[in-house]
Amino acid sequence: MKISKRLLDELVDAYEDNDPMHQYFLNIKTGEVEFLTDYEPDEELSDRIEEGFGEIYFRVPRISSSEGYDVMEEFAETVASSKIRHRLYEALNRSKKVFRRFKDVLDDYPEERDRYYKFLRKYCEEQIIEWLKEEEIDMEITIDD
Repeated sequence: MKISKRLLDELVDAYEDNDPMHQYFLNIKTGEVEFLTDYEPDEELSDRIEEGFGEIYFRVPRISSSEGYDVMEEFAETVASSKIRHRLYEALNRSKKVFRRFKDVLDDYPEERDRYYKFLRKYCEEQIIEWLKEEEIDMEITIDD
């Protein structure tokens, strides 16, 4: 199966979506990412996925909260400015709304915010590629689309 840049981006988007009401499945026959939501159930698609689960359809994993926290912590370590790094660590050491506080700090530093989202994206791409390998989904990544 060829994994285009577009498909890889879709898989990464699915990986980053941590809404518990959303589920994503890779259809290895069509090369499409199928989406199910509990907000608007699709019984026909749900039945197709159930019938082909593990053969045609593979559930796309999602980033866990602890993983997301680890990525933020790893990113903070890469920040050159001790002032910004200190503020990020302060946000990470709060007990409530850690993700929101971390992103609020980054909003004050647009260059670091952009760098963080690239850092996160790269991490998620690596996780998706590892997942494809673990599921033994034969793949060839093509960047030309």
